[in-house]
Amino acid sequence: MRKAAWIVLMMVAVAVATAQTITGVSGFGAAGPADSTRPDSFFAISIAQYSYRDQTRTVGGMFLTHYDGAQFHKLALTQVTEFTANVENGTATFSGRGYYVTFTRNGGYTRTAGTIVASVSDNDPDTLEVAFYPAGSQEPTFTYSGEVKQGDIRVYSRSRSR
Repeated sequence: MRKAAWIVLMMVAVAVATAQTITGVSGFGAAGPADSTRPDSFFAISIAQYSYRDQTRTVGGMFLTHYDGAQFHKLALTQVTEFTANVENGTATFSGRGYYVTFTRNGGYTRTAGTIVASVSDNDPDTLEVAFYPAGSQEPTFTYSGEVKQGDIRVYSRSRSR
């Protein structure tokens, strides 16, 4: 009986020691200015931060395409380096390496590498704010702020034992 109790106690200790928490943000849809009913941008976000024992790993990315009447702007966050989420308030901020591409009507384009800084809110309405900083610059060359017109953004956290 004692041996069985020790085995059960050890199994519980291992289960507690291997708990995993996943915190993230995901969503896709169309966004636009707060004073407009028409969207002018399309976005997709999928970022997850896995915490397991003493390790943390963040994976995912974000894409945003925006049309301002003269040019298409495309942002791609390809490597997330910082991520924080406040699930109770429904907000998340993240940043990392990515690129910014501007397409002109005559077929030309420019591609610039740099840092993308973004914040989202999972409230009513969902909002999205993005800024692109070229490598070595402290001033953003592109900023966007809008409300989600179609689609959804979710900020979440889940825990499970392994």
